[in-house]
Amino acid sequence: MITPEKVFDHLSDAMVICSSEYEILDSNRSANLVYGDGYSLKGQMCYELIRRNESPCEDCPLQETINTGKMIPVENYDERFGEYMEERTHPVFSKENELTGFILTNKNVTKDREIKNKNRQDNKMTAIGYMSSGIAHDFNNLLQIVMGRVSIIKKKGLDKALVDQLEIIERAARNGASTVKKMQDFSRNSNGIKEVPVNLSSLVENVLELTENKWKENSQKKGILIHINVNIEPDLYILGNASELQNGFTNIIFNAVDAMPNGGIIHVNVDGDDEMVSASFKDTGMGMTEDTVERIFDPFFTTKGANGSGLGMSEVYGMVQRHNGEISVDSNEGDGTDITIRFPITHEIQIKQEEIITYEDRQLNILVIDDENDVLEVIEDLLSDLGHNVTGFISGKKAIQQFKESDFDVVITDLGMTEMSGKQVAEKIKLISPDTPVILLSGWAINVKDDAELKLCVDYSITKPFDANKIQDIVSKAANMKISSHND
Repeated sequence: MITPEKVFDHLSDAMVICSSEYEILDSNRSANLVYGDGYSLKGQMCYELIRRNESPCEDCPLQETINTGKMIPVENYDERFGEYMEERTHPVFSKENELTGFILTNKNVTKDREIKNKNRQDNKMTAIGYMSSGIAHDFNNLLQIVMGRVSIIKKKGLDKALVDQLEIIERAARNGASTVKKMQDFSRNSNGIKEVPVNLSSLVENVLELTENKWKENSQKKGILIHINVNIEPDLYILGNASELQNGFTNIIFNAVDAMPNGGIIHVNVDGDDEMVSASFKDTGMGMTEDTVERIFDPFFTTKGANGSGLGMSEVYGMVQRHNGEISVDSNEGDGTDITIRFPITHEIQIKQEEIITYEDRQLNILVIDDENDVLEVIEDLLSDLGHNVTGFISGKKAIQQFKESDFDVVITDLGMTEMSGKQVAEKIKLISPDTPVILLSGWAINVKDDAELKLCVDYSITKPFDANKIQDIVSKAANMKISSHND
């Protein structure tokens, strides 16, 4: 038979009954285990037992309940257990409606906090994703005009001083494009990742090797010594995107270096078990406040002032989420920071070797469609300077009509157009001539191979902004594909 006493004793939350003078009158099994090593708490003062105070707590929920007669929730961090607890006080009234005591419950809310913080962070990432999707196309079009014109002008045989100035402009445009890309990464999900086996052990080793010269040079200039202590278990594989992972770990390394202005040690550890691969980066730097730890993944939050964009750790968070991983940060002021990332392990380690293709450079007839006239002119000039015959249209319908009447080797179309989308143009082109390669331009970071619909009608994609070398490479690949199909 279930009795109120049995229910009370078998509740998972710790529960005690107190008098109005804070004396514990009764306690259930959970409370006895948590606070009394299994023994009854009866007769003890709640503030001595639960909070380890000599007198009633300043934030005592019981006192507030006395004053208001209402249930009062209070959340606090219990250092004994290293976990967050939520105390709730429920008033007990007599038949005469007089306050006679309290029921005090204590619930472990550490997991709830983690879920709440994760949802909060995910919501911020989603908001940034919406924002970036709205501005990326237009912003990258502007950067395309800048970079395209700079690339064209640099070929005019100008003096070195002017070329140097142009390269500064070009570098600034590239940095702007990089910032937009980081913003775009926030809104991408794990479905956008081409799942291939990645040797995480080797990748972390490569990141350390590739970044060493830069951070070591900077630290030597400052007269400080930074050492990296490495312990990496070999050949631990996960499914994911090597480039994304590399960028994320690079951000972590440089953040660790920046956190040690007087020098120090970075401990890098990679190990795994049957289910997960863990990569941890622990520095001996300045550490962070609790508020900074809570905001470390917030987009545009930075402690570096004008020297930081506030996107680095947000990018790391997004990378981890897209790889179905989890990330934790443990840091205290003056005591360094420990960042640990865990990914699901994979045992599918057979990696396909990409086919090596040699491309043939020749003059091509290229059809270009972009409804931004300034962008269209830049692309036309870039391709013309490369020796190709270029026909440009701002109208997808007119371009398709011209395609029917002429012979083009390659078609290049922008994705985000008002009259007809790039996808619609590509579909029409493929219906007319399935062998003609189609290149898709976009201010949004896309991968044709990961989009089932685009893959049917688009052969290659280029993310704006791009320079002459990039578009020449893609155009050459497309032309080679057409040659190969004709030879078959």
